[in-house]
Amino acid sequence: MKSFSEYIDQYSGALDPLQFKDQLFISNFWRSFFEYYIRSGYAKGILVVVLINAWRNSFICFIETYLIGSGLFAKPWGALPSPKPVKRTGMRAHITISNEGIEVNTKLITHIPLQISDDDAIKLLFKQIQSDYDLFIRWAEVAIKDIWKRYLSRRKLERKGVVRHIQQNRIATKNQAKEDGLLWLTNRENPDCIRNAAATFKYYGYLSNKAKIDILFPKPTSQTAIEFALPVTGALLPHCTVLVSTHPEITPSFLENLELFDKNGKLAGFIKTDGGYYLIGNKPRRGSLLAEQKILLNNYTRKVVRQIILLTDPLRKYLKQVNDDNWRYLLLTAQRGFAYPKRIRKLASDTSPPDRIEAIAHSLGISSSLSLETRRAYARQFSLPAMRATAAVLVYLKSGSAEKMSKALGHAKYDDRLLSSYLPEPLRKIFNERWIRIFQEGIIVEALKDSKHLLDACSFANINELDEFLVNHALRGIPGFLNDPYIKSKQLVDTEFSIKSEVVFGVNTAILTILLSLKIAVNQSLREVNAKALYWCSITDRLISYLESSHNNRKDLQSYLATAKGMVNPLLVSSYIYE
Repeated sequence: MKSFSEYIDQYSGALDPLQFKDQLFISNFWRSFFEYYIRSGYAKGILVVVLINAWRNSFICFIETYLIGSGLFAKPWGALPSPKPVKRTGMRAHITISNEGIEVNTKLITHIPLQISDDDAIKLLFKQIQSDYDLFIRWAEVAIKDIWKRYLSRRKLERKGVVRHIQQNRIATKNQAKEDGLLWLTNRENPDCIRNAAATFKYYGYLSNKAKIDILFPKPTSQTAIEFALPVTGALLPHCTVLVSTHPEITPSFLENLELFDKNGKLAGFIKTDGGYYLIGNKPRRGSLLAEQKILLNNYTRKVVRQIILLTDPLRKYLKQVNDDNWRYLLLTAQRGFAYPKRIRKLASDTSPPDRIEAIAHSLGISSSLSLETRRAYARQFSLPAMRATAAVLVYLKSGSAEKMSKALGHAKYDDRLLSSYLPEPLRKIFNERWIRIFQEGIIVEALKDSKHLLDACSFANINELDEFLVNHALRGIPGFLNDPYIKSKQLVDTEFSIKSEVVFGVNTAILTILLSLKIAVNQSLREVNAKALYWCSITDRLISYLESSHNNRKDLQSYLATAKGMVNPLLVSSYIYE
């Protein structure tokens, strides 16, 4: 934390490591630092609301987890300074201070600096956002496979084990129990321990009575709960991650409140129709008339939902037996294992607390080769709303349509403020300038009558030279009046300005050959490619789609394309597409 090191550097008194273990000293120290943090941050032009929320969301966690938790600092008398959170709306929502001391937008999994160069913006748009999204999708899929494997193992073993019964008619001493062989049945030194425990679990079902649990199941029972694939804290988070990422119209609240069964005990939240399998729940923010949502699942997400139902089934049966109405809801948890089952009312509790962040960081090590510190940073950035927002932004980046993004999010109607909320300003700016203006409403393709030897004359040293060439020769200049915000606002209300929403894209055989060669080189690559190469590959997809569509009746352009296809050579650009 930059501000913390600055405070230590300018601290007026002498500092001794032993002082940090003195409760009285450390209590005054944190209050003094908090005042410095607010004053110095405000002097740098950072809004107080940003400073307060960064303190609450990041710095307190750092202090409690790493400084106090490690024993380096004493726990202060009372609580750490913690002003009430300030809700932000509009352009300042989801803004916080990074460890490097810069303002970042935290709406997505990828944190976006508010000040960013064009090159960095292209890298974020066409590489980092997708890469970060894929990181957590891989993590979720690996975790889902793992818990399902444990579930199937338990179901298989339960048919082979010996049930350990609770003695009803006599009080057995430990010696008597040993003589009966009861203790040995579920002793972890017994090679048949888990299969016996699985058979016992099948016989008794889910239990939350600690005395009975300690008798019947191997200790520690929290480990047994994991081995049995019970939905302990965080166990269903990967399933929810896949659901909100694959179907961004699903919100965490939708899942938290989804009633799998209605009040009459009829299956109502997961229905099969001729059209497929649907999740059916409510999204109150859409209004009473549109609140009910029907989410059409694909083959994978259907299996994910069925898995949730089967994993929670023992808990559901238990709650139903004790007349607890929570049995009807989709998401249930055994907490740390064999506790009284509860509804998962706040999925954020599976991602926000320090212990959950640490658990996610460690589990990321199974599906990635990132360092522990990098995984911790990603775990702090992770949440279901961030995954949902990232999935929606990827829809926008691939389609260029804010309306499609709105539809993917399940919004009842398109709101032009949507893009401001989900796509940070730096990315919207670069996207508008280099993408939307090209493809938002249409493309006019105008052939250039350049020399046929243009391609032979081109010699690119790196991806930047290739990018510059394509910008200069493929993208024709944007008319100056289109960059005038006054005219752009006027055209919304004044028909005097006849401005077509079109952009000229210059093509000839040489340029099309370069673009097609680049596309093939990217598609054939077995290594990670440069973000600019991905950018031009995406443009090529759209350009070729237009040239081959019924909207284009230009025979000369079709001839250019046909000739270029015969000249394609990925070796022309293959050395430029890597980092």
